[in-house]
Amino acid sequence: MVKKKNLSGYFDQIKKPKSLNEITYRQLKTAIIEGKLAPGELYTELGLAKSLGISRTPVREALLRLATENFIIFHPRRGMSINLFTPEEVENLYELRQALEETAFSKIAGNLTPEQIQEVKNIIREQENSEKSFSKHDRKFHLFLIEAHGNRFVTQTYNNLLDYITILIRKTLMQKGRAKEAIREHREILESLIRGDARRTQEAVTRHLQNSKMSALERIARIKNELLSAGE
Repeated sequence: MVKKKNLSGYFDQIKKPKSLNEITYRQLKTAIIEGKLAPGELYTELGLAKSLGISRTPVREALLRLATENFIIFHPRRGMSINLFTPEEVENLYELRQALEETAFSKIAGNLTPEQIQEVKNIIREQENSEKSFSKHDRKFHLFLIEAHGNRFVTQTYNNLLDYITILIRKTLMQKGRAKEAIREHREILESLIRGDARRTQEAVTRHLQNSKMSALERIARIKNELLSAGE
């Protein structure tokens, strides 16, 4: 007699297609991170729904989720805007970023493989040659070195943190003066990593992140001044 085969755990589970709510959330979050939805502008649920070609319900669900993650702020009877972080919030974000980078980068100092070193050099070269996607390569540089540390929990935390940081610095990185500074600072970090000098690596990271933080704070102040002027 033929036995009935127990197929429990035999196959990988077939993943269900992403729900419309999830797709909408991803699209709106990406638009925020990439600057398509920018701080200082007011957006409405209806306007976003029309732009996406869908009903308001999945947009509403996505916006509620983004609000809990501090990406947006609701304005009763007016709409929503991208969260313009306070100076204190910027300080807190960079405090966490600096702690993660200094720890991870100092541990990989002198331990990068030739292939990893070449990949970092390639990323820096891509930064130099691509103004439009400069911020994307900036993110790639930092995330690659964090991943080289090998701690997946640190990588996950850092990746989430970078979403907020990218919103803050994307515009500032597109400015030629800051872009050149960032590339020079990235080279200094890489050189100290190759030399295996953990102390110099930490110093280079601190310098780079302090400059990045100041640029973010200046941008926030500039946007707030523009909003105040527009309201007069």
